[in-house]
Amino acid sequence: MVKKLLFFVCLLCFTSALQAQYLHEEPQVDFHQIYLDEPAHSLDQIIYEKEERPADGQLSPDGMRVLIKNYKEKTRIKVNVTYKSGRQEEFSRSSCFIDPVPPL
Repeated sequence: MVKKLLFFVCLLCFTSALQAQYLHEEPQVDFHQIYLDEPAHSLDQIIYEKEERPADGQLSPDGMRVLIKNYKEKTRIKVNVTYKSGRQEEFSRSSCFIDPVPPL
């Protein structure tokens, strides 16, 4: 009787631990984003700064964000952008300013 009770208590603890682990898994993030100060007309260049390798990026439909697909975490990004006002800007952002886009 005691063995059966101990077995059910262990089973309950094990299933609770599995449920807690399942609830705390991070969702898969496909895109990261960099916010812009004003609407952009075009994204002229986007590269990983250290490696000088192109990143897979595009502008959001409203032009206020740069979306980066499959961003390599903890890497600085360098961006050349042309704003709707005609002004061009080159800047770089560290991983602290590159946010994940949560899946819908």
